[in-house]
Amino acid sequence: MAQNVLYHFHINASLAESCRKLATLASISQSYLRDIELGKKNPTVEVLSYICEALEISLRDFFDEESTARLFGDPLLSSLYQLTEEQKNALIAFIKTLNTQFCIIPEYFPLS
Repeated sequence: MAQNVLYHFHINASLAESCRKLATLASISQSYLRDIELGKKNPTVEVLSYICEALEISLRDFFDEESTARLFGDPLLSSLYQLTEEQKNALIAFIKTLNTQFCIIPEYFPLS
């Protein structure tokens, strides 16, 4: 299961870049992450929690095949997980601008 989720994280981005980014965010080595992805290593729950935190998903979602398919099967959602913090903030600011102009989904993007 872990290798499937990690594969989906990498599928829409440069493998080396996304592996480096995820490993850094999860505070694990790139080689260990790659071994997990290839099914050569079985991560502990602790390591999985670091990976989930880096992917900004819960452990429950990580193991839920429906949630995983929804998160990584959608190209937009998949792309969101590959944005830098600066890019995420810019996108949120843009969406908030749309919200104020067009009253789009206010419950998801409050104007705080």
